[in-house]
Parts: sequence; structure tokens; C-alpha cells
Amino acid sequence: MDEAEYSFLGTAIDSEKEFSDGPDNLARYVFRILYDMEDIDEAVQMILEIVGKQFDVSRAYVFESSEDGECCSNTYEWCNNGIVPVKEKLQNLAYSQFGDYQNLFKDNSVFYCRDIRTLTREQTEIFEAQGISSTLQCAFWNENNLSGFLGFDECTGVRLWTKDEVNALSLISQILATFLQKKKILERNKKIEQELQFVREAGFPVRCDDNDCHIAAEKSIVDCIHCLTSSGYLEDSIEYVLEIIREYYQSDRVYIMEIEEERGIARNTYEICAKGVEPQITFLQNIPIEAAVFWLKGFETRDYIRIENIENLGEDRSLEYEILKEQGIQSLLAVPLYVKGMIKGFLGIDDAKRYKNNIRYLRELSYFLENEIAKNALKSKLEQMSYQDSMTGLENRNSYTQYCGDFLEGRPVPAGVIFMDINGLKIMNDKKGHMYGDILIGYIANKMKQFFPEGRKFRLSGDEFLIVTERIEYSKFRTMLSAMEKSLSEDGRCIVSVGTSWSDVQEDLPELVNKAERLMTINKHDYYRENKNIAAEKVPLLRELLGSIVKKEFLVYLQLKLHVKTGQIDSAEVLVRYREKDGSIVSPFKFVPLLESERLISYIDFFVMEEACRLLTKWKNTSLSDMKLALNFSGITLFDDHFFENFCKIFGKYDLKPDQLELEITETQETLNKKQMAYLLKQLKNYGFCIALDDFGVEYSSYIQKYQKSDKGDILVKHIIQMSHAIGIQCCAEGVETEEHFAIIRIYNMNKVGFEQERDQLIEGEGYDRSENRAAVRRRQCGAEQASGKESRIL
Repeated sequence: MDEAEYSFLGTAIDSEKEFSDGPDNLARYVFRILYDMEDIDEAVQMILEIVGKQFDVSRAYVFESSEDGECCSNTYEWCNNGIVPVKEKLQNLAYSQFGDYQNLFKDNSVFYCRDIRTLTREQTEIFEAQGISSTLQCAFWNENNLSGFLGFDECTGVRLWTKDEVNALSLISQILATFLQKKKILERNKKIEQELQFVREAGFPVRCDDNDCHIAAEKSIVDCIHCLTSSGYLEDSIEYVLEIIREYYQSDRVYIMEIEEERGIARNTYEICAKGVEPQITFLQNIPIEAAVFWLKGFETRDYIRIENIENLGEDRSLEYEILKEQGIQSLLAVPLYVKGMIKGFLGIDDAKRYKNNIRYLRELSYFLENEIAKNALKSKLEQMSYQDSMTGLENRNSYTQYCGDFLEGRPVPAGVIFMDINGLKIMNDKKGHMYGDILIGYIANKMKQFFPEGRKFRLSGDEFLIVTERIEYSKFRTMLSAMEKSLSEDGRCIVSVGTSWSDVQEDLPELVNKAERLMTINKHDYYRENKNIAAEKVPLLRELLGSIVKKEFLVYLQLKLHVKTGQIDSAEVLVRYREKDGSIVSPFKFVPLLESERLISYIDFFVMEEACRLLTKWKNTSLSDMKLALNFSGITLFDDHFFENFCKIFGKYDLKPDQLELEITETQETLNKKQMAYLLKQLKNYGFCIALDDFGVEYSSYIQKYQKSDKGDILVKHIIQMSHAIGIQCCAEGVETEEHFAIIRIYNMNKVGFEQERDQLIEGEGYDRSENRAAVRRRQCGAEQASGKESRIL
């Protein structure tokens, strides 16, 4: 059959369908079912149903080959709703009627035919008789022979599979094959035990010489199988089996050599030596694969190697002679170990003293060994996958969670954190396909590995990446970061938004990551602002936001500040509220996070600033001409690279003095990026704007009422005020609402007080307050126009 007539893996796996659980979780779930359930038949049937429903196929099934490999039978089957079962009709089918069926699986052990009409006539008829339109099958292997396959049929039309889906099913087929082979091993073991029991009960003599060693071999095999299938510890069970083999052959040494083709090496992984024989395992690590070529070629021709005396090796095998001679080996028996039909190592016997001709015993044991090794290799792989991102090879969120505990215990300093988010990944996936997005994700992961080889590297979600570097100086950290950013830039713009944090004092990792993520979000705003394609995503939200501003649904309020010594209101903090359609006022805590998440908060921030400038302009030549207004800005707005430019542009539209505006900076904003914040504050101060540290002592709030009944609190407040005055800083106590509060701060010589927000409201000119005099002062100072609510709201 012409290869072009049907589709192999990689030529038509072009669907971009995604599945929720992901291949890693599904494969681990399958392994756990088989590992935990005693009834393998019941487990396999359950798995076919789970996987079949997960991928919504018409039919999921297992075929297993006969002992001679000539025939196959449908041994397990699950059918979707409305699909007719065909299991009973598919028994003892000769492989020959399919042509060279084993050859169909030559690409990654997967046969994928998206349209069965492209097959040969004979094959098409077989599939059509079962109502199959397309099929995907994953091979099982017994050494290098096809021992069956896991299949998925679609009876409703052509079915497209993604590469991730095929990889998942291929892994699941390996898991199923391993446990189905284990089932056969257990069945064979039971049969051998019955035969041995019959021999013992019949009283037949048992001879164990070279010509009649079969019963001894069978008994030895039973012991090995029992050990391999009952022990929970692979290393212990394999070493125990190797000891049984060594005892059977009375050999000097028994060992397993495994080949790692991707690294081009062979290495000794397990070894048992007789008493007085020097172990060789430490010397047989990372051996160039070329040194084992002659053995690999030997396995291809005879499926075993037997060297009765190395002195009889010819000149063409001189390298082989030198390797064996160096280890003191005189004779050798070896059989190959297979994984998915490929030789991946061998089981070797050095200097056997008896049963030298019994290669069959060794070959049978190698079959059991490779199955258990494969099963445990799958288990290790699945465990590793639970902590590794399958697409990039980076660590995943599970690994990050575990690492947080290690970081907390080790507290490495100094430490640097890089949080990255891909710019516009969704749009790229929509326009260019998920394959393009996958390539981009892999590219970014490779750059992380290149520039931070020693760092811990994580893919936390689809487009979020994290790098943690331990014990790294700031200058080196910044140099490595800059180099990576440059390599990830196109046309002068980085394809990722980056946020960083670095600390030379002990901090929890989540705290460092949180700081870096917040800075990444701030930097992301610049990308959204400049990229017109991305801005289109925000048009509906932006239109609604601007409409709310025009309709005065966003309102500017003032929280007044009273000078303690003069008793006059000389400044206020500008606040923003939102008015619902029913007239109720909404706190910023309910709308600011949403605007920040959508990167639209700067529109509100600069709207509030513009309103403050307009108020100050209207107050010129009035009793309020010397008023100062304090502004709050979101961190996203504040850390925008163009913040100072935009701030000065708005301010320049009005005829105001810079010291009439005060910027309130919170501690949490300042600690995000101290160097960037210091530079911004210097720019603002040099221009003449006032700077205030808002909510000092928080994120914890330092309202006066918390300390009014505490002696320690009184001392703390008193010394904070005295310290501030000593270095020329004015203090304002916010949240004053009682005469007792006011008396405390007057005693301590506080400069100003801010009235408590919720109780000192004047909405639409109608206020309520426990102190009519104070409300009257505010009306008189601010004027009827502002108290009316047309231009501002007064707190």
C-alpha cells in the first residue's frame, strides 16, 4: 500500500480542539485506576469508557494478538450511544487479511487514518462493514512484535485529532499494554505453578543438569514473577530477581544495561555480583553508545549473544574483546530488552557455571523484567509530568507550590523574581492558529532556559511564566533580564510583559511573586494602550466607561482636611464614587478592581485629576483660592512609563500652581519598584508638586480610633508625630469623628485632621452630622455651588 494513500501521524493532525482535563491528568488517572484495581479486566473496561467519553468517539476498544502473533481478537470494547457493538464478530482475525498491519504503526507506534476510503479495497471493506469512517490506533509491543493495539473509531464522519490528543492516547496505550502484559504474566505464572504442583504430587524425579533443567528454570521463573508483581519497590524487586538469575546460572555477575539514545550513551543500572567478584557498575556509566554497537547488531541477527570464551573472538571483534577483558570477563550471555518494539538495553550474565545453553530461561525473564521496568518507568514519568509542563519542559504550578515550601525553609538571599505574560496570545491564536501560539510558548521557554539556566523556571498557566533566581546580585540579575528581554523583542517591543522583584532580605516567595505580578500588570497597560488591535477588544468596555463619565455616573467627592491650629479647612482629598441608576452610591472597592483588571483605570484616574484641576480653577479669586487637593492614582496608572508626561499635560491646561496638587502615594505602591518610584517622585517634586505618604503603617490602616484606649498606641502615635515634625514633615490624621479623637491629636500637635468619611457626608446639599457647627463651617468654606453636588461632592 502506498504511504500517500493514508495518513500517518503528523500529516493530518491539524484540529485545534482542546479538552479540559488535559493529557497529563487523564494519563495519570488511567494509570491510577490500573494500579489500584485488582481486577484488570474491569479496570480496562472502565478506562475505555472514560477515554471514549472524554474524546467523544464512536467506539473505543482493545485488540490482542494470539501467542503466535498470526491472529488478533477484539478483547475489550466500549460503544457510544447509538453505536452497534462488533466485538463478537471480531475474533481470531488473521493479520494477513489486513496486509502488513504491523507496518501501519511505524510512525510513533500510531496508525491514524482520517478517511478509511483512502485505504486499500480489502481494508476499506473491513472498516466499512463496521460502519467506521475514520480510525486512530496505538500499538502494543511484545519485544519487536505487534501484540495488539488500542483503537478509537469514528462512525459519524471524518475525525481530526490534535497532536496533544494523540500523545495522550499513545501514552494511555503504553499504560494499558503494560498492565495487559502483566495480566498475561500472572496467568502464565499460575499455569506454571499448577504444572509444578502436578509434578510434585506425581512423585516424578527432578533432575537439574544441563540437559534437563526445565523444571528448575520454571520454578525459578515463578519465584521471579512473584517477586516482580508483588513488590512495591522496583529497585529491591529487580535486584532480588537478578540474584535468582545469578543463582540459577551460578554466574559471577548479572546486570542490566540501559541505552539512552537521546544522550548517545549506555549505562549499567542494576547489578548483582557473586561473593568475591568486584562490582563494575560504577565504571559502566555514560559509556558512548558506539561501544555497544556490536552487541546491538548481534541482537538484530540472533536475538541473543553467547560468547563461550572471549579468547576465541576474532580480530574484527577486538574492541569487544578489550572491553570484556578489562572487566575480567571470560564468557557472556545476553538478551535484549525492548520498549515499544525498540531495543533499549540488555540483560547480561558473566561467566555462568551451569545451564549455559538455556537461553530460553533468560529470554523469558527479560520479557518479565522489561514489562515491570516499563510499568515503573511509566509511573515515574507520570509522577514527573505532574510537576512538569508537557509542552515546554518547564516546571508547572504544582511544582511551584511545592517549591514555595522549600523556599520558605531555605530563605535564599538575595533572590530575584521575574513574572512574564505573553502579549496578545489569544489574538494570535485566533488569527494564526493554536499551533503558532504553541510555537511561541516553546520559543519563550527556550529563552528562559538560555538566559537563566540556573534559575527555577515555571509555566504557571497558558501565557504566564515565572523565573526565580536564588542568591543572585542585583546587577547580574538586571543584566540577565535585559539580555532576555532584548532576545524576546521584535521591532523594539518585547513580546511579553515583564514584572520583577528583587530582595536582599528574607521574604516569602509568594510575596516576591505577587510584587512582580503586580508590576507586570502595570507594564501590560502600556501594551494595551499602544496596540490598536488589542484596544479593539476593549472598545465595548471603554465606550461604556466613557459614557458613564459623560452621564456623571462617576462622581468626584472631597474629604475635607482641617488645620488643627487655625481651625480652617485648607485642603481636601479627591475621591471618586459611582452612582447606580437607582441613585445609590457605590464604593470604589466595587468598581476599581474591575477597571484595573481591564487596564482602563487610568481613564478614571485622569478624569478625577481633570475635575480637581477644574475645581481649583473655579475657586480662583474666592476664599478657596489657596485650597490644595490631594489625588490618588492606581498603581497601574502610576507605573505607566508615560505617567509623568500625561500628568503634566493635563496640569498644563489650567492656570494653577504645582503646589496646589498633592499626590498621595501608598506604601504598597512604593515597595513595588523602589528605584522606579524614587525616580518618579523626584520628577514630581522637582516640578513643584507635593508628595504625601498615604495610609502610613499599612496595608494595616492607622486610624486614630484604634489607639484611643491604648497606652502603647498613644505612645506610638505621639512619637510618629514628633519624628515627622523633627524632619520637617507634616502629619494628617484621617478618620477623626469624635471630640475625643480631636483632643488626642491636638495634644500631640498634629497638623491636620481628615473627617471620617462615612459619617460626614453632604449629598445634594443635604447633610447629616452630629455636629451642625462643623457642617456649617464646611458649607461656608466651600460655597453653595460645590455643596449642591453639581461640580463636586463634599465629605
